[in-house]
Amino acid sequence: MSYQLTTAKIWNGTAWIDAAGGAKPWWETYGQVQRGLATAVSVTCSTTAHTKGAWTEVIASTSGNADFLVIGAFSSTNSTDTASLFDVGFGAAGAETAKIENVAIGSWFYMTVVVPFAVPSGTRIAIRAQSIVTGGKTISFFVQAFDSGNYANAPTAVDVIGTSTATSRGTALSTTAGTYAQVTASTANAYKAIAIVPSAADASLSGYNQTYTLATGAAGAEVERGSTTINSTSGEQIQAFGMQALALVSGTFAAGTRLAVKGNQNTVGSNFDVCLIGIR
Repeated sequence: MSYQLTTAKIWNGTAWIDAAGGAKPWWETYGQVQRGLATAVSVTCSTTAHTKGAWTEVIASTSGNADFLVIGAFSSTNSTDTASLFDVGFGAAGAETAKIENVAIGSWFYMTVVVPFAVPSGTRIAIRAQSIVTGGKTISFFVQAFDSGNYANAPTAVDVIGTSTATSRGTALSTTAGTYAQVTASTANAYKAIAIVPSAADASLSGYNQTYTLATGAAGAEVERGSTTINSTSGEQIQAFGMQALALVSGTFAAGTRLAVKGNQNTVGSNFDVCLIGIR
């Protein structure tokens, strides 16, 4: 099963649970206290393709412990393949440590990624990025840090799966609708949840309502675990419906699990990609 974070599905510190029977709705459970905010911060990629640029501060210091991050990105370049990756880092200027690495975004990217993560009080948060584009592409990011009261049990590490620093892209979906593309043959760690992060890297993207479905299991015997749906346009724009957060697929994902993703639309002439964020 999969759940958008705009539904009543919450992390209680040890498991994803239904917010039923009088539990608080998501907007009260998540974001009870905002610990940091950055809006429309411009991050410049390296002038060399597929090379990370400098870190750019997005939050100078969180005002208290936080247990999840909301990250959004925007870059507007029509008729150009602008495949890009970004990292989120913690630490003082010049001494940043990457905590979330190589998340793939494509051309225009209108959606938010919600990542459960322990962020200590007073943490400086920065972002850096790379792109297929030479000359120093700029990407606008917003980042918010929230405290839902579960800092002590929040994940302290995540794995981004299915990206390539050599191409600045995620894993390409099959060009045949309903056919799975392998994202990884075997996960390095066990996960409590997995975020599906769609992207598109093409100079002439087609318009689709594309559903990304995550599955586990051997090739030809995949078991569906959850999905998320995005919209794309011929202007290289890709966005989640209603600007909602991307799906977190909850459940048990053991170490050594094969992960694959399929689309429901043929992608001939359009390069739809995906990466996954494994929540430990």
